[in-house]
Amino acid sequence: MKTYTIEEIADKYIGKQGTAKRDAFEEELQRDVMAQAIKKNQEKRHLAQMLNAKSPASSLFSAALSPERA
Repeated sequence: MKTYTIEEIADKYIGKQGTAKRDAFEEELQRDVMAQAIKKNQEKRHLAQMLNAKSPASSLFSAALSPERA
């Protein structure tokens, strides 16, 4: 059975490097990769914020800064 590299498959089905179709595909792929990385980071930060919000120290800190306390 013959195996193919990713580059060979991309050349055949998307177009050779340097063509408009291949450049557009690679730009779209880069945007998707960046969007996924941003989404993963946001989810990670949200989880960290939730964990911090549940800690006793953060609730004491929040209470101290509360406008009702002023």
